[in-house]
Amino acid sequence: PTLVGDIAPTVTVQNTEGNEKMLSFTRHGNKYLLLDFWASWCEPCHKEIPNLKRIYETYHAKGLDIIGISADKNVDDWKGTLEEQKEPWCNYIDINRQAISEYKVQYIPSIFILDADGNIIAEKLRGKELSDFIDKLFAE
Repeated sequence: PTLVGDIAPTVTVQNTEGNEKMLSFTRHGNKYLLLDFWASWCEPCHKEIPNLKRIYETYHAKGLDIIGISADKNVDDWKGTLEEQKEPWCNYIDINRQAISEYKVQYIPSIFILDADGNIIAEKLRGKELSDFIDKLFAE
């Protein structure tokens, strides 16, 4: 099932301090927002991080933000990976699986691209396909 064309669901996740945080993406303040569903134990997720860092470094000042949502069940594993990777964007953990359910995530990494109004404009892109899509968005 695809969510492309839908408004991004509002979800409740936890931050690194263990506090619940409601994430609503309508009018989120950026031109584009990339949601990255990942986990500490996911090798393809780790392989995607350099690509995400390049995209972030290239386009963050131009209006792109990234939010990571971890599928980890172990908070310590998640926090350990955050320490190792030093990602410059916000990361949350989906302990109760609400975000994973709302976004119909069937595998990770799962990436969603949202426009400024919170509409999902792309999903399931990785690697070169993701980079090319983001490059094209900012070339317009």
